[in-house]
Amino acid sequence: MVPVSAPPNGTFHFVVVAAMRAKQLARGCVPRVEGKRPCTVLARIEVAEGKVMAVDGNEAGAAPGPDANGRLA
Repeated sequence: MVPVSAPPNGTFHFVVVAAMRAKQLARGCVPRVEGKRPCTVLARIEVAEGKVMAVDGNEAGAAPGPDANGRLA
């Protein structure tokens, strides 16, 4: 097991970001760290080393979601 420390935002944030990154790695994204390890471990290492981070959907260039009435903007 690779020991990692929780980021300043807290353990919950770390786990959520690592889980999202593990899903990306499982779908075939290129790892940002070297090594032959399971995608969950690679994701934890990437987040702990600051090589990936969570961004707001609008920051990532995502299309706006539905409004309060369920209609797309």
